[in-house]
Order: sequence, then C-alpha cells, then structure tokens
Amino acid sequence: MPVFGFHAHPVPDSFRRWLPELGIDVMEDDGFPLPQWTAQAHLEFMDAARIDTAVLSLPTPHIHHGNDAAALNAAREINDELAAIHAAHPDRFLWTACLPLPYVEGSVREVRRCLDEKGACGVKIPTNLPFCSHGGGRFGQSLTAIAKLAPDAMLAPGLSVHYSGGSSLAGDIRTWLESQSILTGQSNDKE
Repeated sequence: MPVFGFHAHPVPDSFRRWLPELGIDVMEDDGFPLPQWTAQAHLEFMDAARIDTAVLSLPTPHIHHGNDAAALNAAREINDELAAIHAAHPDRFLWTACLPLPYVEGSVREVRRCLDEKGACGVKIPTNLPFCSHGGGRFGQSLTAIAKLAPDAMLAPGLSVHYSGGSSLAGDIRTWLESQSILTGQSNDKE
C-alpha cells in the first residue's frame, strides 16, 4: 500500500526571495526562521521514512500582506516552482497552489491556472489571515469563488471568533471543535 505524506511544507527559493519584497519578516510573523529546504533533501527524508508521495503545501507566513498585485506575482512564481518540482518528480511530489487571499480576483485566476494548466492537486487556503473576516475582509468571497470553480472540493468551515471579553470564548471554541468532529464533547479539563 502506498504511503502518502500530507503535511509537507517546502521552502522553495521563490518563496524565500519574495518574502522581503512583500514586507514579511519571518521572525516577526512566526517567531522562528525558515528551514533550509531542497527537493533532493526532502526525497532523501521520504526514502528514509518510507514515504512514497508527499503533498507539498507552502508553510507560513502567508504571502498576502496588503498588496494584491505583489501577492499575486509571488503566488504565480511560487506555484510555477512547485509545478516544476512536481514535473521533475511526478510520482514523488504532488502540490497545492498557494493563493493571494484575500485578493479574490487574483485567487480565482490562480486557482484556474494551477488546476487547469499547472497540475496542482488542490489549493492551500491559509488558516488565518490577519485582520480578515469571512465577510468584509473578502475571505468569504474567495471561498465562494473557489467552491464554484471546484464544486466537488471539500471546504471545511473555519473557526470564526467574535470575542470582546467575558467567558464565552472557550465555549465557542469547544463548540466549533465538536462541530468538526475534533472533540467528542467530553472533556476532563476545567475551564
């Protein structure tokens, strides 16, 4: 039976090059430096771990920091590099496209390009976007557009937090975790 690695974060050269131009400080955003990464080193790891195929998805930080055009250009270059890695090792690497979310129009164009022309097996939707809601922050529009482009795709709802103090936050998080079958509703911890 083939073994797939579904949690593989490449650090392609294009991603590393774009971060400063996008105004992203990795240490400030994530608190730790990006590791060195090459496809060859990852293949060696996969061989040692007996992983047949890895699905590559870009790590944090997310590439959109306020400039739609720059984020789209970065996404295109990064996705082209991931497509080239897949083309060089089609039986070993699959990949998911990165998107310039919450830039809806650019994200839709990049979804089409990557799925229709570049051979992506899916798209990576970042789990958190700073100061971005599902409504006014354009993120909800992005998900709607992606659902129209790929009607068979599974888009799991994210945790939407509306918190201004008080004791409701822990209960809201627990309810969402239960709705996603992450928690079974039983807990031994005290809130």
